[in-house]
Amino acid sequence: MKCNNCGMHMELAIQADLGMSANKIIGLSSYDPAAKRLKTIGYVMYCPKCGNLQVDFEKTIELCDQ
Repeated sequence: MKCNNCGMHMELAIQADLGMSANKIIGLSSYDPAAKRLKTIGYVMYCPKCGNLQVDFEKTIELCDQ
């Protein structure tokens, strides 16, 4: 995925957990009232050059198809 601002290749945004050694990939979720749970909409991508944040919907679709 390329950045909409500068065109550089983006990376997954990762939240470092200070209490444990595990890092977490940041995702955007929405509540599904029918299933009564959160459903992942997409993963947050980070541009290392300009700091832009975007949500990658295509990556979510690819993961759901598998």
